[in-house]
Amino acid sequence: MIGQPLSLTMYDAGRMDYQGPFQWGPGIRDIYIIHYVVSGCGYFECAGKTFRLSAGQSFLIVPGVLVQYYPDTENPWKYIWVNFSGMEARQLMENCSLSEKKPVAETISDELRQLFLLTVSQYDTSTPASLCRSSGQLRLLLAYYLEHYPAGKSSGSENFDRILEYIQNNLQKTELNINLLASRFNINRVSVYRWFKRELGTGPNEYILRLRIQKAAGLLEREDLSVKSIAFSSGFSDPLYFSRVFRQHTGLSPTGYREMLRQKNLL
Repeated sequence: MIGQPLSLTMYDAGRMDYQGPFQWGPGIRDIYIIHYVVSGCGYFECAGKTFRLSAGQSFLIVPGVLVQYYPDTENPWKYIWVNFSGMEARQLMENCSLSEKKPVAETISDELRQLFLLTVSQYDTSTPASLCRSSGQLRLLLAYYLEHYPAGKSSGSENFDRILEYIQNNLQKTELNINLLASRFNINRVSVYRWFKRELGTGPNEYILRLRIQKAAGLLEREDLSVKSIAFSSGFSDPLYFSRVFRQHTGLSPTGYREMLRQKNLL
């Protein structure tokens, strides 16, 4: 989706309180939407299947998927909904069993209903504080789904993607290495090493070092940062060690590399 935010973003929340003939679709939405059925019954069509829903059930609309939903003619539903998007939203929903092929969540307890009611009643974007409160309530709601409707056991490929993402976001941690990764993701360090060799042709520690050098090289373009600051920002606790390793990988000291960048910018 063009312009999709990185963070989890809540766009709307509301309720269908009247038992009318409202029907949506067939069509596609560009955001995630979860509906919770408060009372009555209705139908949700998705991925070539038709699901009949009643009070206590909820259903997920996935961005870009053709859907249609409408009330039962004899006992029309009332429902609550929340709309949200963002790269983080996609990552969270990938850890939930709800999906395009399995969009309906069965009733577990009344706790979900209460969470939906709170999320809708507290939805307010008029001030930074109210927006923060609304976002927090959405996270509590999604946490319920992740806890009670978890996805199946992650595949090795999915775990590998999560590890790579973790590395990218934590390069500044000096303790970042294969042991930390194995502990953080509860995976045997031998398995972690084999994944890296198979997928990237290098070990995890070597991969981390290469990314740190790349990050440092980018930061050297900033004249306001000292070499010491760049070393710490890239995950090196010892500036002298950083300079030595940087020269081994680039053929230039950090100071020499910065001077090279200055000369290029003058051309």
